[in-house]
Amino acid sequence: MSKKTSRSAVFGIAISVAALCFVFVFIHQRLRQYHYHEVSQAFHSIPQANIWWAIGLTFISYFVLTFYDFMAIKYVGHSIKYARISISSFISYAFSNNMGHPLITGAIRYRLYSAWGLGAFDVAKVVAFCTFTLWLGFLFLTGLMFSIAPMPVPPGLQLSFLSLRVIGVVFLLIVGAYFALIHWKTGELKIRKWSFSLPKPSMGIAQLLISSFDWIIAASVLYVLLPGGNQISYFTLISFFLLAQFVGVISQVPGGLGVFEATMLLLLGSTFPALQILGTLMAYRVVYYILPLGLATALFSGEELVRQKKYLFKAVKSYDNIVGPLAPQIFSIISFLGGVILLFSNATPSLRQRLLAVHEFVPVPVIEISHFFASIIGIALLFLARGLQRRLNSAYYLTIVAMTAGIFVSIFKGHDYEEALTLGLMLLALIPCQKHFYRKSHLIDQPFSVAWLLSITVALGSTIWLGFFSYKHIQYSTELWWQFSLHKDASRFLRMLVAIVGFISLYSILRLFRSYHPAADASPSPDVIESIIRQSSHTNSNLAFLGDKRFFINKQQTALIMYAVEGKSWVVMGDPIGKKEDVQELAWQFREYCDQHGGRAIFYEVSSGNLDLYLDMGLSLIKIGETARVNLPTFNLADPANKRRRQTINHVESRGYSFNIINQTDLPSLLPRIKHISDAWLSDKRTKEKGFSLGFYSPEYISLFPMGVVQKDNEIIAFANLWLTERKDEISVDLMRYLPATESKVMEYLFIQVMLWGKANAYQWFDLGIAPFSGMQNRALAPLWHRLGSLIFKYGNHFYQLQGLRQYKDKFNPVWEPVYIATPSGLALPETLINLISLISSGYKKALVPSCDSNSSFDRE
Repeated sequence: MSKKTSRSAVFGIAISVAALCFVFVFIHQRLRQYHYHEVSQAFHSIPQANIWWAIGLTFISYFVLTFYDFMAIKYVGHSIKYARISISSFISYAFSNNMGHPLITGAIRYRLYSAWGLGAFDVAKVVAFCTFTLWLGFLFLTGLMFSIAPMPVPPGLQLSFLSLRVIGVVFLLIVGAYFALIHWKTGELKIRKWSFSLPKPSMGIAQLLISSFDWIIAASVLYVLLPGGNQISYFTLISFFLLAQFVGVISQVPGGLGVFEATMLLLLGSTFPALQILGTLMAYRVVYYILPLGLATALFSGEELVRQKKYLFKAVKSYDNIVGPLAPQIFSIISFLGGVILLFSNATPSLRQRLLAVHEFVPVPVIEISHFFASIIGIALLFLARGLQRRLNSAYYLTIVAMTAGIFVSIFKGHDYEEALTLGLMLLALIPCQKHFYRKSHLIDQPFSVAWLLSITVALGSTIWLGFFSYKHIQYSTELWWQFSLHKDASRFLRMLVAIVGFISLYSILRLFRSYHPAADASPSPDVIESIIRQSSHTNSNLAFLGDKRFFINKQQTALIMYAVEGKSWVVMGDPIGKKEDVQELAWQFREYCDQHGGRAIFYEVSSGNLDLYLDMGLSLIKIGETARVNLPTFNLADPANKRRRQTINHVESRGYSFNIINQTDLPSLLPRIKHISDAWLSDKRTKEKGFSLGFYSPEYISLFPMGVVQKDNEIIAFANLWLTERKDEISVDLMRYLPATESKVMEYLFIQVMLWGKANAYQWFDLGIAPFSGMQNRALAPLWHRLGSLIFKYGNHFYQLQGLRQYKDKFNPVWEPVYIATPSGLALPETLINLISLISSGYKKALVPSCDSNSSFDRE
């Protein structure tokens, strides 16, 4: 993350925290003369008929919202049935209204719409279209209200520097500019590197009408819930509603939670008692936000199950396909909300009738113990949420245990069946997703970011404030701590504070005194390294034997990372080696190990098979080229496409050359000749030995592998040491060098013969190596790195014959597979790339020496 982005994030968090603090102080000041029971009574005093009217209007509002998506689908040029669109729209807006983040809406829409043929770019356009439509109506209505009949800005809003009439005029000008743009300009609108398709004027008018109607209906829900609605005019209420929404947006608090309520308290304070306003706003939150969210959660979880109801296992698989990629984020939020629900419930008085009903079956000590453990479970769920986000296996199982226990204690502490049902639904959604929580790291070692610590602090602070507000009418005395009775809710709240302080203290002590045992083995035995390398299906694992790398091995000695340190960059060569479940945990441990020692974890030349792992670790992926792999079982010289290969073999062998494989046991006597060829090759190419990702001549290293040689008159004139895999998945060559006066076709002849030898020995693939910067797109919407790489590939032949290398490898009709670097992004990226160049070139000075891939003989063609 760049410093600019970090500062923006910190600034946004600071604004949200300041807004929340203001909300807490303001609401506390306005309600300090009231008791919790009075607020609850105001909430329950709303007539049932008004509640049903509000529910009906909420249904209409969410129905209107579906037409946002209906227009957006037409806008991107797709055709989807309205029934499918309406489900996706309802689920998306229910989550977005409560969490206030467009990424939530986009992620959910992508999971649903991608199954119906929309790509990621189309979904992004749908989200952008819907978001703009929503705010188009807001700007129009607010502009009309503020410019025609502006209300005075209450001093408490801290907006005295603004004129509502000026704001209204500005909003109307923005709407007018939009309609002028779509009327006078057709086609695409380009802003820097972004281009947008403009809708037709008729669609723009539909956007305005539908969005305006939606905002009016949303305000109507609040209007019908107000006590004695005729005390305030309908249009005045709409003005108040829009202003409160505007203040909520400025605050950057998700869903405007608390900020919207505080603003409405301030605006309606002269018309209604604060107690009645708060009861109405609580009902509005429940009807317009929480009820749709609960229904959306059920629909989102069961949509695929209903579609696949004939086959349960298919339904479970479909559920996993939808929720799986988002499982850590979704269930992290769910666990956190579950903890907040339990804590808030414990901080407020129990309903007397329910307590009496529970007391008929269980004694008071069970109620007291259940209440105390509910507090501990609530705090634990806040901390476990972080573990779920980091895919910890232990967090998954502990969350299941905590939620299961939470269901029982919710019933026993006061017959809170709503909490039990909510936790039960959360638990049912979590259980099928076990495979997505695979990390076996210790919970006590997990790091907490500033945002996480702030979230937990806000949740606990809100709980404590709510408790003191609920029991402020009770005179404090030390005896309260030890009073155990059916109706002593205040005493139970005080004991909950003990649970909070005790849990945090114990957790802090365990973290402070935890023993740290790094997974790295500073000097693993060669036998251990060799046993792990045998598990690899890729030949580049043999770079572990170069002797220029360090090793990071798990405690079970079943997985390995080979790396080198250059500056602050801890560069891993290739993907981690070992079983998948061991590799994933080891990669996380290495990332954390680097952080603890002030380094940056970089994974160089990684394949597409583990991209999800690197993204989960917060790394950015940079494509560096493509590797060429020849499928040996289908490689056949008899094919017409290989006519030139046959001609090469015939031509070279007619000149007296021959090919042979030399085993490791026969190499020692030939090393002087091999050394002579290698030195002559380096001198002829005017280059020096590289390292890290490229092999170099070393008698110990060369002697570990069989060698393919080309001979003439029983004298070796070219060689290539062979990398093999234990399970015969792959074969490739490492050092491939020849005498300067060698026949031009000899190296291609050596390549072909090695492939034929590999095919005869049942190997599956031949790895021709990487073509740097190939396969990158130089398009307007492509990432900057891809566009730069494409230009280097096109115009960089003066320094490195990139196009010739690609063309040479293309002769063998290979399968091209992308290769990436996984690295931290932001300002650290340039330094990382410099460190990487130095590491591969064995120093900055050698980096300036023209490079020549030892596997490249195209320069002699």
